[in-house]
Amino acid sequence: METQILTDADTYPDNSVIEKALGADRFGLFLKFIEKIEALNLTIEWRYYNDGKAWLGKIWYKKKNLGWLSIWNVGFKVTVFFTEKTIEGFNALGIDIKAQIPTGKLIPILMTIKDDKILDNLISILKYKKELK
Repeated sequence: METQILTDADTYPDNSVIEKALGADRFGLFLKFIEKIEALNLTIEWRYYNDGKAWLGKIWYKKKNLGWLSIWNVGFKVTVFFTEKTIEGFNALGIDIKAQIPTGKLIPILMTIKDDKILDNLISILKYKKELK
């Protein structure tokens, strides 16, 4: 069963905490993710959210929220939200990922990052969302 980890409000998720949570193999993939988003001038801002009782990383480009990072017992996940207007551009990327059930007016794309191919698809999605006006 998949369960979200990093649920201790008093333990900030620095690299040592994330490495312990993910394990060595998945942490290596996480470091690749960090390297790729930094190359796009994106940043992650970690914050503890009481409603979900877990730490989430907000992926930023300047003042634009591009997605949400969470750490799970199966690895790390990223959710990117689109609107009806912007989902068309996502669909044009040709990435074989199905959108989730809309949450209000937002359409979530949830990815569990398990390998380099999924990571590359995620980076393509983040690049697309970064360029949206």
